Amino acid sequence: MPIGPVILIDTLLQALFTILGIGSVLNPILERLGVKRKESDARDGLDDVDAEGAQPKNCSAKIKQKIRNFDNEYFSPLFIK
Repeated sequence: MPIGPVILIDTLLQALFTILGIGSVLNPILERLGVKRKESDARDGLDDVDAEGAQPKNCSAKIKQKIRNFDNEYFSPLFIK
């Protein structure tokens, strides 16, 4: 279909706009409502890391850990203050 690429680009642009739009508005809304992030949230739910903080053993756990670290260092400070 000749319209296929147009639909794909339109869908991707709408998704990008929605993510960035909601992400940029969400922080002031949560701040006004008094919702704050706990300091322990960065380590909560990391079932791939044992209690001593050792690195995960398998490949997928290492990838998940790297994604979490990247999110905590770069994306979270943009949207959560």
